[in-house]
Amino acid sequence: MAFLCCFTITQYCFQHDAYLSHNEDSVQHDNTTFVYGPPNAEFDWCERNFLWSKFVAEPVNTVTGLFFIVVPLLGEALHKDLPLPWPAHLTLFFTGLIGIGTVLFHATLRYPAQLLDELPIYYLILLIVLELSDLEATAVRSCVSVWATTLTVLLFAIPQDLFLHELVRGIMSCTFTVCFIYTFYKISARASAMKTTTVDAAAGPTDFKPQVQQLFRYSFGFFVVAEVCWLIDNSQCPTLRTSLPFYPHLHAVWHFFAAGGMYGLWCCVLALKWVDGKATGSTSRSSDGESTNVVEVEWCFGVVPRIAVRGREGGGLKEGEQKKDK
Repeated sequence: MAFLCCFTITQYCFQHDAYLSHNEDSVQHDNTTFVYGPPNAEFDWCERNFLWSKFVAEPVNTVTGLFFIVVPLLGEALHKDLPLPWPAHLTLFFTGLIGIGTVLFHATLRYPAQLLDELPIYYLILLIVLELSDLEATAVRSCVSVWATTLTVLLFAIPQDLFLHELVRGIMSCTFTVCFIYTFYKISARASAMKTTTVDAAAGPTDFKPQVQQLFRYSFGFFVVAEVCWLIDNSQCPTLRTSLPFYPHLHAVWHFFAAGGMYGLWCCVLALKWVDGKATGSTSRSSDGESTNVVEVEWCFGVVPRIAVRGREGGGLKEGEQKKDK
């Protein structure tokens, strides 16, 4: 992941004029024909602009941006029986904001919409790092909130063409990359440090450790495919447009796999927090230190993961679950 991020951050932050600008797509349009104003975003993706409608610059990328909005709906729906902690809800909320920003960005190619796409991603990764690092102190979380707010104000207040603006964007991009790599390292380390089995007196031992490791590989694999598609779509755009029978819309594929990776990552963090007994309403440790919750990774239709937690009191299911089973 760190290897791929080296190429991603280079294209995104330092060489976007070479890889992510296709201004020839817009020169055929007079400025008066742009509903939202002429495109001024720093990035113009490989999908040709305004071919279908003057209202949507990149229709396929715009529609597939909705995948990020599906993630919070899916997360809430599949885990409605769990008392999720507030950071879990907030993480899903930020993911939904990413979807809104992505749709606006690809529809308009305007710079404010680009920021609405990028900033929620930054908020999301900061929140995940806080959760994985167990930095519960109010002072620490307040400092991170002030940092994120300051970056947001500076990006909207400083004119786009000034060096200071680019400096702030560079700081945001580089710190995001560090947090992104740290997230995968921390999840992998915590999953590896888990006990192999959780004993369930009713159902027998549950091998939760390999389940979480499988979930991690699921998320990691989605992100690898997403980043490879992103890099190829940007660096090989002329070839993709002219040398294939049809343009494969790899940026739209990136949307799908990035959204799937985000959902898998959210499930990983949720599973680890349940095991640590940090989720609201959980009682995962008994007086002798043994787990009193049985946590499992279930797969809906064999492809969509969810976290299932069965609480236990005195060796049996909790009263509410006893009634449900009856």
